[in-house]
Amino acid sequence: MVDIVMKLNSVRTRLIETAFNIRVPRLIVQYGMKRSGNHAITNWLLPKLNAIYFNNIVPMEDIIRGRKTVPDLDRFASWFAHRQRDDSNSLQTLYKDISPMFKPVYVSLEDFPLNLSAFAVNNPVNILIIRSFENMMSSRIHKAFKTNMAAYPREMSPVLESIVNTWKNHARSYLDANEPSAGRVAIYFDRWTQDPIYREAICNRLGLASDDVGINQVSQTGGGSSFDGTKFDGDAEKMDIARRKDCLAENERLLLEQVTDDKELQNLISLVSNADPIEKIWI
Repeated sequence: MVDIVMKLNSVRTRLIETAFNIRVPRLIVQYGMKRSGNHAITNWLLPKLNAIYFNNIVPMEDIIRGRKTVPDLDRFASWFAHRQRDDSNSLQTLYKDISPMFKPVYVSLEDFPLNLSAFAVNNPVNILIIRSFENMMSSRIHKAFKTNMAAYPREMSPVLESIVNTWKNHARSYLDANEPSAGRVAIYFDRWTQDPIYREAICNRLGLASDDVGINQVSQTGGGSSFDGTKFDGDAEKMDIARRKDCLAENERLLLEQVTDDKELQNLISLVSNADPIEKIWI
């Protein structure tokens, strides 16, 4: 029986790879960092894209802990055909496996540098989400003291340095047209939450109808907000997301001060804060 299942899975994998190599769907790849508003923006974009969505396709937990390496993300067909599944019946799920051929596909990557371009041969639309460093890191630090996950360290460490370096990587892409990742659509989360004109400009760049459906939804993924959970689901505009540093406990604030004691980081923080987000949507 095991041999039959293995053979069926092998057949399914070959069929899927063949199908997607014949017809590559429109592919949207979203890069962001944990606690940067990824899920809020996904909730807003997904109905407009009418896409099939795959969340956080490369979980960084095992990579951070050294148990795994970053996988090869050369072709979408190969990743999709070999991805881990929750089911084991190949024939009954074959249609579900090839259904993304007929719709756009929207995938997200968290804490993933843009220089490791995913599915580049498929010419994806790349979306970068960036949040002000102080608010992003305040949310991560606050969550760190409530959970035990490698992606949320509670002290200065190589992991925390890696998180800072990834934000720097995203910031350089946001600011500089000479970066290799130029040609992406960038969304500055802090402005996105406040400005309907900015949200309309993003939709125009992506060729989507502009509306605010989903704007006030708080995703349950990741437990919602680090500070408020899902308390404000349906009323997300009431969350005080612009001053997260003020909500930190003393030990959390001290860690934030340690993290930001970095001249290059401080310079990038200032440049991102002072840049015009509308001008940076597309470079």
